[in-house]
Amino acid sequence: MAKGAATITVTATDTDSAAARQAFAVTVPNRPPEPVDSINAVTVAVDSATTVDATDYFADPDGDGLAYAASSSDSSRVTVSVAGSKVTLAGVAKGAATITVTATDTDSAAARQAFAVSVPNRPPATVVSIPAVTVADKTAVVDVANWFADPDEEPLLYTARSMDTTVLRIAAISGSVVHLARGGAGKVGLEATATDSGGLSAYATVVVTVSRDREVLEALYRAAGGLNWERSGNWLTNTPLREWQRVEVDSAGRVRSLDLRANRLRGPIPPDIGDLTALEELYLQGNYLTGPIPSEIGHLAALQVLDLRSNRLTDPIPPEIGDLAALEVLDLSHNRLTGPIPSEIGNLAALKGLNLSSNPGLTGPIPSEIGNLVALEYLSLRSFPLRQQSGSGALGGPIPPEIGNLAALQVLDLGRNRLTGPIPREIGRLVSLKRLYLDNNWLVGPIPREIGDLAALEYLWLHRNSLGGPIPTEMAHLTAMKEAPYLSRNPDLCAPDSPRLLAWFAALGIDWSSGRCALLGGYHRKALEKLYRVTGGASWKRSDNWLTDAPLSEWYGVKADSVGLVVSVKLSDNGLRGSIPFEIDNLAATLEVLDLSDNALTGPIPSNPPFGSMLNLAARLKELDLAGNSGLCTPDYPWLLAWLAALKVNLPRCL
Repeated sequence: MAKGAATITVTATDTDSAAARQAFAVTVPNRPPEPVDSINAVTVAVDSATTVDATDYFADPDGDGLAYAASSSDSSRVTVSVAGSKVTLAGVAKGAATITVTATDTDSAAARQAFAVSVPNRPPATVVSIPAVTVADKTAVVDVANWFADPDEEPLLYTARSMDTTVLRIAAISGSVVHLARGGAGKVGLEATATDSGGLSAYATVVVTVSRDREVLEALYRAAGGLNWERSGNWLTNTPLREWQRVEVDSAGRVRSLDLRANRLRGPIPPDIGDLTALEELYLQGNYLTGPIPSEIGHLAALQVLDLRSNRLTDPIPPEIGDLAALEVLDLSHNRLTGPIPSEIGNLAALKGLNLSSNPGLTGPIPSEIGNLVALEYLSLRSFPLRQQSGSGALGGPIPPEIGNLAALQVLDLGRNRLTGPIPREIGRLVSLKRLYLDNNWLVGPIPREIGDLAALEYLWLHRNSLGGPIPTEMAHLTAMKEAPYLSRNPDLCAPDSPRLLAWFAALGIDWSSGRCALLGGYHRKALEKLYRVTGGASWKRSDNWLTDAPLSEWYGVKADSVGLVVSVKLSDNGLRGSIPFEIDNLAATLEVLDLSDNALTGPIPSNPPFGSMLNLAARLKELDLAGNSGLCTPDYPWLLAWLAALKVNLPRCL
């Protein structure tokens, strides 16, 4: 029987078939939907959803179609939505809610069923980036609350442990603050645990750097006579390092700056200094420090300023100094350092100031790698204040052309050394240069005309060298000069007849009337006369006009320029005997070709700057031919051998 209505007719009939009828209505009422089974409890995670199909839990006895609705007792925990018979549950926050589902038939009769939905607790999580931990002194604190986050915003309980208690101990834990106590120096793991009220935990481990800063400062104090220092407040006490006099620390408590200048330090710099790995500034100048610069100083990767000037430091500059990639200022001047300048110094790409002056024991060439220091603004390699004497050291060899790469350079001081060869033309690329000091060396050849490109130049010292030839007229372009250039004691240097150059000299208070190029020819004449006498000129095959008053251009085998200065000497197969005189380098300013081949010359070629050296001819010489002189040899000097090789001159080494 189904719901609905019907009319019932009742008929009464007698024996004679007579009948009477009566009708009445019968109604079968609608039956409401009925729950089918219970909806089991559901668990759904935060930011997740699950679906329940209501048709599995309701039935209509009359076969009516049902419409479904649902509600949540706490939508801050669980939300619910319905699409057809699909009931979707979404977790919002940890907790529980009751979901009521209503099924309604077409006659609005309804049935309901409720079930529980729970949103479970979520464990704490470790943050993506945990800050570095450093124990710079005896104790330190770290707040591990910053290491964790609880997605349900529950309070957390913290614990911590050290993975090596000989290096680091947990002194106490107060809430999320862990109190650390150092044992020894080194690196050690620190594990922290955060646990929520539901017993779920998260773990984080970081490497803690336990520095030796205190021990290093104590070692420096003992090694450098700390008892006699003028300023040593709080040193060797238990006070924090930031309270030690002349010590600055960073936010982590590491030593950032150490300023002990003029403080009566005596003794060596201890190797421990290399463990101050957060150090940015080290000022030890004006003391009495002795011994070598420890190679461990190369470990100071953060160092920006290293000032050790005016001490008594000895031994070579350690090549490890080239590891100081952040270094901006390096001052080792006024010490007793020895040996060559290490090529590794060219690795200091951030360097702005380099001062190695007044170290009389520094020797060898200026490394070409110095041209890599493109940020350099100040460079001083000036040697001992007195002019070099026998047995004393000084830098030698040529000025490397790579020095022209230093476009930011404002001061270049290479004075009082034993630098040889010409002034490189590349020096004209130093467009920022204000001061150029090349005095008191053994430089030869002409002043390069490119020096006139130094528009910012204010001071120029070229005196006491062996420069020669005409002063380039381009020097008149140096309108920023604040004083007259120092050009004296260059006997072969002369002024051409250039009105502009002579007027420039006059404006700076210089009278070059006695230094005109016409007079320089006399030195060339004397050099050729010396060559004639020591190589048996009277027996030469040809010596037309030699030792006469004729112009040098008319002497056999000699060519001269427009002002009478020698540019070529060709005396091949001409009967020359004996040694080549030192005075040949008097021709260095202008000589381009020298051919003495196929003669009987003997002995070592001149190689004793500044008194005379074939290497001095490097400034202009393009061709050198000494072949066919079986008695000639060359001293075993690297720079001389390299120059001869470049000119394809092959001579045996002198025994």
